[in-house]
Amino acid sequence: MEKNKRLHYILLAVTGIFLIAAIVLLVKAKSPAVNSLENATIETVGRGTVISSIKASGVIESANEITLRSAERGILKKVYKNAGSNVSKGELLLELDEKNVLEDIERIENQLTLKRNSLEKIRLNAQNTQLSLDRSETAKQQRINTIKSTLEAQEKLLADEKIDESRVQRTRQELENAEADLLALVERNTIRIQQMDADERGMLQQIHNQEKTLQEKRKLLQKLKIKAPADGVILAINSNEGQRIESDAMLLRMSDLSSFKVVGWINEKFSHFVKTGNLVHVTINNEQLEGVVGEITPMVDDEMLHFNVYLNDKKHAGLKINQSVSIEVISRQQNNVVRIQKQAYFEKHNRHFLYVINGKHAEKKEVIFGTIGNKWCEIVSGLHEGDRILTGTPVNEESRDKIQVKRKFLK
Repeated sequence: MEKNKRLHYILLAVTGIFLIAAIVLLVKAKSPAVNSLENATIETVGRGTVISSIKASGVIESANEITLRSAERGILKKVYKNAGSNVSKGELLLELDEKNVLEDIERIENQLTLKRNSLEKIRLNAQNTQLSLDRSETAKQQRINTIKSTLEAQEKLLADEKIDESRVQRTRQELENAEADLLALVERNTIRIQQMDADERGMLQQIHNQEKTLQEKRKLLQKLKIKAPADGVILAINSNEGQRIESDAMLLRMSDLSSFKVVGWINEKFSHFVKTGNLVHVTINNEQLEGVVGEITPMVDDEMLHFNVYLNDKKHAGLKINQSVSIEVISRQQNNVVRIQKQAYFEKHNRHFLYVINGKHAEKKEVIFGTIGNKWCEIVSGLHEGDRILTGTPVNEESRDKIQVKRKFLK
């Protein structure tokens, strides 16, 4: 009997314990306390830029390639730098043989000496001829003056009837002939003077042309010493010492290190993100430079798509040839939008539930995202700038509409 009572009490005690445990669990289940958000953090909704980008790799190259050509046909006399050499602006790279150009200069200088002597003779002859012509005209004019004086005297004698009319008429005819002779002489002399002027101008033009040719040859002599037009790296030299070079033949290719671009590459499966004109961020020594996607290589090399990036600051001091860089190709960028920091579970879709703190409670709200970026997410609806939300743990449609916010979240 005593044993049965003890067993009865034990059963009652166990039943009570189970009943109390069930009540506690039920109360906890109905309690608004936050148990599932122990790892949650509070974030304030802000405003700013949301960027969605894809990572790529790249290397810095020269933005321009310079081709140096031969200014004259000749022999490559000396090669001072080899392919791959770094060169400075003004540094001597190649030298062509000067012999032919020097011979041309000497020949032209000799011809100029002869032509200048000829010009001097033309001018002296012109002066002598001018004096002779002037004397001829003066003599003709003096004869005319003498005839006129004679005619005046004869006309007075004729008036006094001391000579006959025929004699006066002969003198008048002689005057007309002398005047006509003078006029013809003046015309011939004018033509002669014009011819002498033309001879002088022709010789001056020949001298001018040869002086111009001489100046060009002297400039050409300087061009036979091929110097670097800018700081750069020699990419290729197309000729060897002693080789005959044709005029305008390509001698050397070099990069121009006064400005740079970035050559990037990305796996072909991400090629749809890379479009000409897309904004690009290039990270160099922890500094971010902006640029745009330029030419895209249509062929895929080893499953990699290649593209050029033209930097806004292509002369930035941190740019160095062959330097490896990290590239972000911006696929979408939203400026001045409502945003929150990105959580790992935001990637799957654009519709989420979040708890928004309101006093000592947090209310569940449906939030629609726009652009889901690398670091931030754009809020299209459901939240406003300044809202405080609990993040860190996913919230789903079955989660309670309202929970109590623990004190540690309100501090």
